Amino acid sequence: MLKPSVGPAAGVQREPESVVTQAIVQAMGEVERNREGHVAVSTGQGLLQARLAVSCLVQPECGDTVLVALRGRQAFVLAVLERASDVPIAMQLPRSASLSVQGDLRLEATGTVSLHGEAVEAVAQRISLVGKAVHWLADTLESTACRMKQIAELWTVQTKSHHRHVEDMEMVRAGHIDMRAEQVMHLNAEHTVMKSRELVKIDGKQIQVG
Repeated sequence: MLKPSVGPAAGVQREPESVVTQAIVQAMGEVERNREGHVAVSTGQGLLQARLAVSCLVQPECGDTVLVALRGRQAFVLAVLERASDVPIAMQLPRSASLSVQGDLRLEATGTVSLHGEAVEAVAQRISLVGKAVHWLADTLESTACRMKQIAELWTVQTKSHHRHVEDMEMVRAGHIDMRAEQVMHLNAEHTVMKSRELVKIDGKQIQVG
């Protein structure tokens, strides 16, 4: 009696292996050039044209030692392993990104920390700025607050025109007040009271009252 065959049926073809299931081979190489995310890497398999993997944030530079993943005809640079030159490290993301931390986040640098962007927004319950010198430079600077308090040993304001509008009451307490106008000083009120404990002096070439 003949036993049934357990081999593949005659005429049945195996499906080609998908790209996803193909074996991945990793290799180390040296970067020859990097142009807009397309990297030429010299490896033991020859010169490969690779793309940057999304996880590779550090931009490769010429001479860097990188880790390359090969899958079929595709090659990806996974990471920059070593940099022999003194070229600064640059990190680049190809699209919008967000960073979420379940705790405190501290950014520290021994040099300068710079922020560049079309718009910079900071939203917090409390913001503290501490520094020996703070410099603001803008075309328009607006501040809105329910209460504002400023304390300084010396406060100097220099402007071409100064406009101030107070709806209710303005109180000034000073040891000495010196107000000088090169041309005209105008005081206008429904009631004006001038009082001095010792001396009131009015001096001018012409004085008109009434």
